[in-house]
Amino acid sequence: MSRLFFALWPDELTRGALAAAAARVDVREGRRVRAADLHLTLAFLGNVPGAAQAALMTAEPAPRAAAFTLEVGLAGWWRSSRVAWLAPLEEPLALHALHAAVSDAAAAAGLAIERRTYRPHVTIARQVRRSPRGLEAFAVRWQVTDFALVESLQGAAAGRYEVRRRWALADRAGN
Repeated sequence: MSRLFFALWPDELTRGALAAAAARVDVREGRRVRAADLHLTLAFLGNVPGAAQAALMTAEPAPRAAAFTLEVGLAGWWRSSRVAWLAPLEEPLALHALHAAVSDAAAAAGLAIERRTYRPHVTIARQVRRSPRGLEAFAVRWQVTDFALVESLQGAAAGRYEVRRRWALADRAGN
């Protein structure tokens, strides 16, 4: 069994910009997420058995999903989960459509995923006990051209991620 999720996985330039924005947020008493692991989760799948993993790896979870742009410019903190985050200024319909498509693909693979209000964000720190400082304005333009199936590694590598597969999104012209 592997712990899997669908995510937007940034290219190196976008990852660098997200890391720079995250570094400006003072996450006192928290554990920062490594720059290499910054991502935006589309759907958390949990522990996935082998047969469902195989189905996901061969699936086309969002065959008509189109590429889009995210303007990441918000930073904040959720007290209840003790997570500091970055988030889009606006949530494009294409992002929500992609979230719905991968959630449906997971259900088709026999996975019972939790359906709750989708709050797209990039986690920048965990176990944050106090509200972060330095939440001033910033802007990261993210050209989203693909999405990934990602494994959350366990054991000695816990807290790290490995991309298992990527799927390209159609360009805006429908190609």
